[in-house]
Amino acid sequence: MTDALPYETLRERHARTVAELLPGLLAALDLPRADVLRLQVKRLRELVAWAKEASPFHRRRLAAVDAASLTIEELPRLPIMTRSDMMASYDEILTDRRLTLDLVNSHLAGLREDAYLLDHHHAVMSSGSSGLRGVFVYDWEGWAICYCGYLRNLLRARRREKRFYDDESGGILGAMNAAHSSTALFQTFSKRARHVIFSVTSSLAEIVDGLNRAQPTVLQGYPSALHLLALEAREGRLCIAPKDLCVGAEPLLPEIRATLEATWPVPIWNAWGTSEAGALALSCGYAPGMHLSEDLVIVEPVDDQDRPVGPGTRSSAVLVTNLYNRVLPLIRCKITDEVVVVEEECPCGSKLRRIADIQGRSEEWFRYGDVSVHPVLFRDPLGMAPNVVEYQVVQTVPGASIRIRTGGPVDLPSLRDAIAASLRKAGVPEPEVDVASVAQLPRSRTGKIQRFVPLGRQGSQDS
Repeated sequence: MTDALPYETLRERHARTVAELLPGLLAALDLPRADVLRLQVKRLRELVAWAKEASPFHRRRLAAVDAASLTIEELPRLPIMTRSDMMASYDEILTDRRLTLDLVNSHLAGLREDAYLLDHHHAVMSSGSSGLRGVFVYDWEGWAICYCGYLRNLLRARRREKRFYDDESGGILGAMNAAHSSTALFQTFSKRARHVIFSVTSSLAEIVDGLNRAQPTVLQGYPSALHLLALEAREGRLCIAPKDLCVGAEPLLPEIRATLEATWPVPIWNAWGTSEAGALALSCGYAPGMHLSEDLVIVEPVDDQDRPVGPGTRSSAVLVTNLYNRVLPLIRCKITDEVVVVEEECPCGSKLRRIADIQGRSEEWFRYGDVSVHPVLFRDPLGMAPNVVEYQVVQTVPGASIRIRTGGPVDLPSLRDAIAASLRKAGVPEPEVDVASVAQLPRSRTGKIQRFVPLGRQGSQDS
């Protein structure tokens, strides 16, 4: 879609919006607990009132809810929505009547780099750990708040420590897909000339060589990718001295944290982010774990029956309410991440609740001889296909066998060829890829679907 206004003009305006919003969002990190709760209630009431007014879906769903008197304690009375619910009722959830799922999908399909939708919105796509495709739209202010939400904890710590760098530069390992929220946010708001960006699917040697030449002061990427780089540094092949490490999109496992800390004794900034609501939680640099972004989102940890769980108990899922994005109101949206709320106050002084670092199995890389392939190589093309509802990728010796569940026509040969080409580019010789449409994906005895199954784990899917 062609923007009516030049992209750089819109980007500069958006940067000014960030500058206007950032001071207030920084101040919110140190609000007294009572003020945080008051702000949550105020924003929740405004969101529900707006959703009932502007969204036919929510008007029906929340008909019995009095937005003016709603409290946090009454949230469990509100119905839960899932990603499947969102996709099935997308046009009725949207509050800008110019937007439709078809329009958003068309915009996403044409993205080669960041672009505005109707000069005002940003659209992103995710399949994430769930393997279920989701499409998300942010309005102008919501997109700016989303960016600030990821940035503000690091800025807060640097201001306290008077730690600033005139020569700051970034080395970023990511999905390199403009439809990913992290990539799109970076392209919209960052000073790109100061950063080097690598696809996580590039060869390790290429990434190491590029980082050695760039000497970034900030290293950012998936924990599993930075773990590989730390091992390269310990072998003497990667010679950089970052001052900050930023990780997200995967669990930061204790063994990965330990390796990173031993290799580079600098702050590690961990983020729990989702396409639904941006930065749900971020580390503060003063203690383990992450602070929930309670001024911007409401996170309800629940068990497998959707009942609330208390501090110290691992949840089966969370219900997320995005308090700041008005164009696609998500109220009690279920996300299957497991969290543990920490009761102890943080030495940083913030009264925002803390959670432990998200655990679980780090996404499995596929290894073909000396070539390591991150799951994003498969996730990107599968997620970009509008009619792929969910999928499973099973590694084979020469490539991969992919099962998909569809909601409409899918060009299987084109999908197969695109994935094979990406594997070939990553260094896999003569890859063989099979893509088949199935009625249901195989589940373990516990009902879970393992999205990516490497060689050697095919017999362990029942765990």
